[in-house]
Amino acid sequence: MPRPKFVGSLSRLAKSRRVEACYGPTNPDPGMKPADGVTRFGSVVELNADKEALYRELHAGVWPEVVAAIKKANLRNYNIFLAEIGGRKYLFSYMEHIGTDPVGDLATIGHDETTRDRWWPITDACPETSARDAGIRAVDAAGTVDVYCVMRPEAIGAV
Repeated sequence: MPRPKFVGSLSRLAKSRRVEACYGPTNPDPGMKPADGVTRFGSVVELNADKEALYRELHAGVWPEVVAAIKKANLRNYNIFLAEIGGRKYLFSYMEHIGTDPVGDLATIGHDETTRDRWWPITDACPETSARDAGIRAVDAAGTVDVYCVMRPEAIGAV
């Protein structure tokens, strides 16, 4: 079975930093379990310009089986944003995990046949591969780069 999506991103979390992380009251160490029990993840990937219409169409009506697999993996508040930067399109994703085993829970998404055999083969063709092909550090097989939280004011009840 192919490696489930997201799991590689989690395992690279500590390895791919280019600048030393700085933790404090509004940016708790990600190695510590958050007081609210929610683990937050973000990533960015360049979207292949030729695949933008397909990607938008797919995500305008995510298949019910895919939504169910995401929910079963204890994910909530899963958002994908599209931005144009320097003439290129980028997808920024954010999701929250509310379980106790992020790696195990995220792996369950790959157990869903619809997601694994139908959804991912279509959506995995949408990212631009130039970053991966150029050997840019912290880019996984899908061309995704993890992003890191630098401020979370709700950690101290500021929001």
